[in-house]
Amino acid sequence: MEKEPKILEKISSEEGIKQESENGEKKMKLRLSFLDLLGNIWKRFLERWELFLVIGFVMSIFEIILLLKDFEVLGENSLHSLIFIFWIILSLILALLSQIVFFYMVVEQKTFSNIAEINILYRKAISDVLPFLWIGFLSSMVILGMTFLFVIPGLLFVFLLGLSSMIYFCEHKKGMEALLGSWHYVSRFFWEFAFRMTSGLFLMLLLLFAFVGLADVFLGIDLSKIEEKNTFSFIGHSISSIFQNGVFVPLSLLFLHEIYKDMKSLYGEQVTQQQRIKRKRWLYLGISLAPLAIISLVIFLVFLIVSLNINTQSF
Repeated sequence: MEKEPKILEKISSEEGIKQESENGEKKMKLRLSFLDLLGNIWKRFLERWELFLVIGFVMSIFEIILLLKDFEVLGENSLHSLIFIFWIILSLILALLSQIVFFYMVVEQKTFSNIAEINILYRKAISDVLPFLWIGFLSSMVILGMTFLFVIPGLLFVFLLGLSSMIYFCEHKKGMEALLGSWHYVSRFFWEFAFRMTSGLFLMLLLLFAFVGLADVFLGIDLSKIEEKNTFSFIGHSISSIFQNGVFVPLSLLFLHEIYKDMKSLYGEQVTQQQRIKRKRWLYLGISLAPLAIISLVIFLVFLIVSLNINTQSF
């Protein structure tokens, strides 16, 4: 059997991504099958689908405002431009808070029964904005840096850090600790987690394409682009945005939460200090390489734009 590249072999052998652990025992398998997992998240979604759609509507305000601009509902004078910018900023903040509220509803097991409770969650979400963004930033930097080092390690860390935000809301670990927590769980069940994530993404895309296709067939609206700028088309695109945010976003988070609970119930071992040090080194390596990746990307784009301009002028 061929050896993996040195960097991949080192990561996998140290962090348990191989099928056997260091003591020779076979790795535990997740209890829930993929079909059981889908059944659980669908059941949980149906318990609060109305509230999910309400939050999806709030999350969609940003996209609806952009639609108003595309459909030329807003004027072009300076006052309208200022109003547009104000609503864009406000709607972006609401979209971010809505994403955090979705996490609350998925993680907290009690049933939210009315809009007043959702309003409380939005106010609570303000305190979690910075830690949530910081975790997203760190994860992105690690993945970008490792992708710059070699494409496959970047893909590897997409899965290893896939539960970072969920760890923050479930275990209240911030920053690097959330990333290490995700690595802790995923490394033991890496291939099963990768399979579930890939399969779940494929299923979500399949459902999205089916939704777009049904809208085109039965309503005559092509949701993939804006062709006719009329009221019916605007309503169709708005409903599509609300449906996608109010259905696909909570389903995705429920999917991650069910996997997290399954992993946590099976894998209660503590990470040794030596493991923590090794993993932190990999994370810091990715973060340190991220600026080089960004600079290289900027240089490549500038070179590409200049080349295209030269070719255009030559014609």
